[in-house]
Amino acid sequence: MEGARRWVAEQGIVHPVVVDTADAYRARLLPGPIGYPTLFLLGPDGVVLWEGSTGRAGYDTECAAALAAALAPPAAKDTAR
Repeated sequence: MEGARRWVAEQGIVHPVVVDTADAYRARLLPGPIGYPTLFLLGPDGVVLWEGSTGRAGYDTECAAALAAALAPPAAKDTAR
């Protein structure tokens, strides 16, 4: 864990970082590893909104789009009848 803390500090990462040392959460979400590191974007309810790996091209754009969609206001409901 100390190595992870040091790396996060060195990278200047300010968002929350979770290290699943028991691999329990990932095991529930994915049948196998997709890459290292594996990233998850979680909603406040714990639902996975996006998952990916920094080893896959375009992961940053995909994650940014998922985050933007999660933060967007709900679509206006059609009240016309």
